[in-house]
Amino acid sequence: MTHLRRPSERSYDDLSRYSWFAAPPAPFPVPARAVYLLPQYDEFTVAYKDRAITRDPAFPDDAFLILDPVVVVEGRVTGVWKRTLAKSSVTLTITLYAPLDRQRRDELERAVERYGQFLGLPAVAETRMAGG
Repeated sequence: MTHLRRPSERSYDDLSRYSWFAAPPAPFPVPARAVYLLPQYDEFTVAYKDRAITRDPAFPDDAFLILDPVVVVEGRVTGVWKRTLAKSSVTLTITLYAPLDRQRRDELERAVERYGQFLGLPAVAETRMAGG
């Protein structure tokens, strides 16, 4: 047992044979997409006691509604969605609480297409504004 040294007896010279490099800080990643369809009980909506920061101001302050599958636009819950499965397709009924500009509507369509690809079915979106 004499060949083992206690941690306090180790020398930093043991590490001298290594070269150490520090990488420059990486820039904060910008998401390629700004619109997401999140599932029910996603941690984005359930992990916070105060969910006000995750909701668009137009989204109702409803403790149960935010636990539904949600539409997230630029980091804020902006709507809810539900799916209807058919034998050969899936329909997503999307209810928005805030209007989307053309670019965000296109991104929502792409999110619906990705969801359909995930299921292996063609996906169709039926989008409406809440209260309308």
